[in-house]
This record gives sequence, C-alpha cells and structure tokens, in this order.
Amino acid sequence: MSAHADPRPVPTPVPIPDYRQRRDNLFRAYSGKEQRVLTFESELEYRTFVFYEGQPEISRLCDQPLKIDARLNGKKLVYTFDLWLRWRDHYEEYLEVKPDDKLKPARDGTPKPAKWDAIEQWCMDRDIACRFITDKELKAHATFIDNWIQALPFVQRAHQDDDPTLIEQVLHYTQLRRPVTMHDIEMQLVDVEPGGLHAAIFLLIRRGTLTADMAWR
Repeated sequence: MSAHADPRPVPTPVPIPDYRQRRDNLFRAYSGKEQRVLTFESELEYRTFVFYEGQPEISRLCDQPLKIDARLNGKKLVYTFDLWLRWRDHYEEYLEVKPDDKLKPARDGTPKPAKWDAIEQWCMDRDIACRFITDKELKAHATFIDNWIQALPFVQRAHQDDDPTLIEQVLHYTQLRRPVTMHDIEMQLVDVEPGGLHAAIFLLIRRGTLTADMAWR
C-alpha cells in the first residue's frame, strides 16, 4: 500500500487453527505499540516482530494480519501473512517471514518463498505492498533484537504503571544533560524504584523520544 492521508484500519489477527496451535511452538509477546499480546508460530517470526517493535519509525503492527483464500490463474491459493507494518509516514506492508534455506528458485531464478509469485500478483491486483524477510537479513541486527527482547518487559511494565510524572522527570533530566547514561539517570532519580525507572526509560526509547544505541553489546 502506498502512503495514505487517512490510514486504513489496523487488521484483526487471523485465528491460528487449533491443529497448528497444537503442532507449533508458539511464541507470545507483548507489543507496546498495540498494547496487547501477539502470537507467532516460530522463533524467527518472533524475532522479526521484536526487530520492528523496537523501531520508532513503525507506528502500528499486527500478527497473522491477512489470509488469502482465492483462485489465481486456475490454481487454489491459500496463505496467511506473518506480520503487517504501518510506518510513521502511513506506508503499510505485509510480511512473510521465512528461513533463508527454505527459499526456492522462482520462475525468474531468484530464491523466493513457495508460491511467492502468485502471492505477489494477488497483492499487486489489490494495491497491497508485500515482501519477505529471512533470518539471513535479521542476522546483522541480532544484538539489537537481543537487547530489545530484554527491554520489552520493561515497556509492558511502563504501560501498566502509567506514571506520567516519572516520564516527565526522566525527560526533564535528559533535556538538561546530553548525552546521559542509564547510570546518570539512576543517580539523579535515586528515590525512584529502579525497575520502574528502567521501564520509563525504555518506553521513551521505544517511542523515539529518547535515542539510544540498542545495538550496543
């Protein structure tokens, strides 16, 4: 989808069939952007979610966002996308997440997921943007993803605590001094319980209000 002045509604997740819930190793994770728990059918899907959840440029996302059930060129096409993203400029896209070693040569000879040419055609006919991402692409962002896996529970706590006063305290101090470290903030706000303070800081980083190198080892 191209950028829209009035974004379309956020998709509703397609229910995962019972037989796949029993068979698959499901991953569930809280999204601060959606303020709900999302479900993924593999660790790779989960890590892809974390990669985008940690980016302030992504404003909304959805798991299992769209199911295709159609006939295309005389053949049955059934497929469910793994993730939907809306960027801050309102650009929207649907993602397929696939291990690199599961890609197969398509008609043009390039490696793609199974049925991808048909999926892409179906989407193009409806002005829907889609692409696929692999573990090979995510590998370069492994540290960023690992760090956000540790940080996201703090983001969830920040939403649960809902402490605007603490948020303002953190913002006030960080505006007075640039740059600052986590330790600097802890020393300034010594009366604040550390877990709650870290929650406020990571919430602000996730929003993009504060910047931090989340790829730092």
